Amino acid sequence: MLGIFSWLDVVICAVLLMFFIVGVRRGFLLTVGDMLGLLVGGVAAFFAIPLVSTFATNPWWRVGLMIATAAVLIILGQALGRVIATRIRHWMNVDFLRAADRIAGGVLSVFITATIIGGLAFSTASMGIPRLSLEISKSKMIDTIRGLTPEFVDAAISTARSKVIAETLPAFLEPFAPPVQAPVDTEWAANDLQLAAAQSAAKISGTAVQCGVNLTGSGFVVDHELVMTNAHVVAGLSAATVEVGGDEVHRGKVVYFDPQADIALLYVEGLQAEPIDLAAEDLMRGDPATFVGHPAGGPQQIRGALIASRAFVSIANIYGEDPSRISVYQLTAEVAQGNSGGPLLDESGDVVGLIFAKSRSDDEVGFALSLEEIEQALELGSQRRTSIKTGDCVSG
Repeated sequence: MLGIFSWLDVVICAVLLMFFIVGVRRGFLLTVGDMLGLLVGGVAAFFAIPLVSTFATNPWWRVGLMIATAAVLIILGQALGRVIATRIRHWMNVDFLRAADRIAGGVLSVFITATIIGGLAFSTASMGIPRLSLEISKSKMIDTIRGLTPEFVDAAISTARSKVIAETLPAFLEPFAPPVQAPVDTEWAANDLQLAAAQSAAKISGTAVQCGVNLTGSGFVVDHELVMTNAHVVAGLSAATVEVGGDEVHRGKVVYFDPQADIALLYVEGLQAEPIDLAAEDLMRGDPATFVGHPAGGPQQIRGALIASRAFVSIANIYGEDPSRISVYQLTAEVAQGNSGGPLLDESGDVVGLIFAKSRSDDEVGFALSLEEIEQALELGSQRRTSIKTGDCVSG
């Protein structure tokens, strides 16, 4: 039994069964009150977890604080909902279809409880605590719940959560080239080669305790057990959680960190995903491309882009200091928080750039580091396996 299901699955099944029984015993009306209160508490916990997790520096204290916060808020929410529903029931004095009322209460109880479990699992997994993220990824129950959750719900949750995570995506004041005058389809129809490459794109998350923020970004497998991302995504992290392909969750350690070019490499021991090939040449103005990432730490998205220009531009490092000339693409694209570190792909599914910034003045202009910067980072850091310090965190 436990060979098929994890211990977390057993706990979730027990919780769902318990709430089904409670829902049957209490009936639909009181269950509505209980569950709405539970939902309010769950929403409060969803927003509170990223905030309270930064109060503790010890990983185990942090986990305990997160669990305690979620439990207290959910219990308080449920108690409030129960009080309100009890008063309403006394006023209405409903006494019909008791059997249907009880069954409906049980079903509703399970539905709302499962929804809350899915939301809390998403929020907790995005904290960047490798052991917790791994246990959540192994849970078949959570996987089923998440699979049944509509994409628009995931997107809404991600957008809401972006309000309580760090805004680290750099923003340039002005584009350095005229934009390509063509509409960009944000629901870009990626070809088979690009879809295959996207299986090796990664979501990277962690908690920078010194800044009291949760960080989330994107990346891609660039070599065997090696993931590339932006330096600003992992700045200040002692460890990062790397999720690849939706089914691999690993602890990653930063082995190369260049705050000047905004590139970092993470060694991810045991990573099975295949590297994405680098393109043989750069793209030109007007060429189409796609970029893969996890906006706001949510589900993977593949979006379209058009190349506006490639040039050497004077750019400050991730701390806003010491400008240097960096080879950069300007893109006609809607780059969002969480896309940082994601791969820019050509029509062959090969990497031509690394997403790293957006325009402050134009929502449809983004920026990517070119092949030259990627290749230089690989030349310097691809053989490193020892964890290094990642400087101060970046929090906007």
